[in-house]
Amino acid sequence: MADTFDRAAFWPEPAAFAQDIPGLSVRDLPELPQAYVSGDLAAFLAAGALAPAVGLLGLAQGDRYAVRLARHRLLVVGIEPDAGWNPGGWGVTPVGAGLAVVAVTGPRWRDFFARATPIDPDAASASAAFLLGDGLPAILTRHDAPDNLRLHVGRATLPALHDWLGDCLNAMAR
Repeated sequence: MADTFDRAAFWPEPAAFAQDIPGLSVRDLPELPQAYVSGDLAAFLAAGALAPAVGLLGLAQGDRYAVRLARHRLLVVGIEPDAGWNPGGWGVTPVGAGLAVVAVTGPRWRDFFARATPIDPDAASASAAFLLGDGLPAILTRHDAPDNLRLHVGRATLPALHDWLGDCLNAMAR
């Protein structure tokens, strides 16, 4: 019997987004292992030998990293921890393909960020969750270099994000 909870057939796969303008490149990335973690985050990070979680525009390093979403909630990328409750004090919910990842790279990232949100890019925030563009929920970090951003967005919102990105980049290119 088919998995009655698999709703992938109801959401057509959007075309991959890739657009370059002078000073900025935006691309969908291949699917990455991702999971939400709730509970004792310090214990989870220590058990997985992960660096401390980064907040909004924090610099995540490498293929495995953690992003702070709330006081007791993380998004972990690049690992697939066991789902469910752990006796160490945390719970894990696998995301699978539920979150898409978009790379925004180049020296004009500040221009892009200014169009995406009224948030001050120089003000620290412990949470990397924010509303992007037309109000799309997103998670944003830098990745491996100050000019490399990664947006994690719900896959169901990807077509709307692609539309917004196209409009944004076309306006920036003028």
